Formats: sequence, C-alpha cells, structure tokens
Amino acid sequence: MRFVRQQFAVIGLGIFGRSVAQTLLKLGHEVLGIDAAEAVVRMAHDERLATHAVQADSLNLNALRELEINQYDAVVVAIRIGLEDSILTVHNLTELGVRRVIARAINDQHAKVLQRVGAPNVQVVIPEEEMGVRVAQRLSNQEPVDMAIIAPRHSFVEVPVPPMLAGKTLGELQLPERQRLLAMGLRHDGRLSFVPTSEDRIGAHDRLLLFGPDEALQAFGR
Repeated sequence: MRFVRQQFAVIGLGIFGRSVAQTLLKLGHEVLGIDAAEAVVRMAHDERLATHAVQADSLNLNALRELEINQYDAVVVAIRIGLEDSILTVHNLTELGVRRVIARAINDQHAKVLQRVGAPNVQVVIPEEEMGVRVAQRLSNQEPVDMAIIAPRHSFVEVPVPPMLAGKTLGELQLPERQRLLAMGLRHDGRLSFVPTSEDRIGAHDRLLLFGPDEALQAFGR
C-alpha cells in the first residue's frame, strides 16, 4: 500500500496530545500542534513534537477559522482539564466542517456528550479504558505487560535537561522525593543508558527518560 502523507491537528499538548503529535510526525505526516498556553507551545517547538505549533484558544471560533482547521484530514482534541473546554472545542470543529474529529474523554458520560455534540463525524476515545483492555488481552495471552500501560495516568517521557539542573548529579536532584518522578534513563551525546545511578552527573545537553504521574511530568516540563 502506497504511503499517503496527511495533515493532522492536535489540540491540547499535554502528555496524551504530545504523544499523539510526536507519533504522527514520526510516521511521516504533517502535524499542527495547538495549545492555549504559550509555555507549552514553546516546549513543543523546542522538542520538535510537531511540524508547526501555535498558541490559540480552541474555544474561539474565529481563531480556529484563521488556522483553516477544516482543511486538515483529522483533528485530535486531546484537552484533559476542563470538560466544558473539550465539549465546546468539538462543537466549534463541527461548526467549521472538520471532516473527522477524534476526541479524548475522561469517562463514559463525557464520551456520550462529546458524541452528541459532534456526531456523526466524531470518534471518542477513553485512553485509560483502552489501556485496561490491552492489559487484559496481554495477560490472557500470557504476553509481557508494558509498565506504561499497567499504570494508568502514568507515562514515560524523554525531556531535555532544564538549564538550572545542568551540572548536578541525579542524587542531588532528589526527583522521587521532590517531584514524584523516577529517572529511568539518561541520554548523553545521543546515547541512552538505562537505570542511571545517583552519582551520574547530567550535562546541559543531556536528556532524561522519566517515569511518573502525568501531572508531575507536566509540572517538571514547565
């Protein structure tokens, strides 16, 4: 089958949105990342999570219209905080004639509302429930279970070392005590080493592979 490069937009660049955007980008597609927070958009630029990243309010119909959002093959609504925000965003996308919308829901009730607002061109996903299904299927087939799947609302994320932390050892950072995060790997000169020790010193251009709760990872990223 011949590969077809498509254009996608991802609204909401939290842990879930970043993962979707980066995966689509790696698959060779064009990705527009959208978030209301300037710091998040700047991070998306720095980490090259998308082809383009812009700061925009998805609740503003004119802002979405200026982005020509209806020209994209599909739009992913990955907003996690604020149920009303995700519902209104889906409504705006429907109003603008977006052909395909994939919206993240946090529970069944939220999913039903999203479906009613944007049917029939809206597909709703509940990542945590899908993780549970995948865990059950793997256990049933006696397959190994990925730690990132079995711990809902937890993720593995590779992040650049913030400038203020450069030169310190992992032990000095006290990530588990202060940030509720575990350093699972350290990338130095492009080479990733797993299970670093507390004596390992991190450089300004190194990257850390962290595991922990999504909210703690987002706080660390900020």
